[in-house]
Amino acid sequence: MSTEWLSIYWIAPVMGWLIAQLAKVVIAGARGEWRGSRPTFLTSGNMPSSHSGITFALLTVIAVQDGLNSAAFGIAFVVTSIVIYDALNVRRAVGEQGEVLQSIAKDKAFFTAVGHRPTEVIAGAMVGIGVGLALLQIL
Repeated sequence: MSTEWLSIYWIAPVMGWLIAQLAKVVIAGARGEWRGSRPTFLTSGNMPSSHSGITFALLTVIAVQDGLNSAAFGIAFVVTSIVIYDALNVRRAVGEQGEVLQSIAKDKAFFTAVGHRPTEVIAGAMVGIGVGLALLQIL
């Protein structure tokens, strides 16, 4: 059986997401912070950032495999920067505004997006870097 489909370039981000989301479930469970009927595994926000885990896992693999001067690293760096900016600023602001709207419109229930605190993004980045480095040793 051929294993040509096994590419560290897609396995790393998938594993970064999976491990960050599983860590989120464990941390939320330990803190007693379950979110109503939505499974914690599929929620956005909280510790650690799975968006950071995904992008930093890929960024790490590209840095080691292709080098810091490669076009792929440049593209991954820009995408990672945009994702981190969005998680820290845009989604966080939207989430805070959503909570205010939710308190005003008490008779209406709607989804409120959750952004990240800097510590959550840093933790997600550490997960992604760790996943990327571990997979580079395994694959």
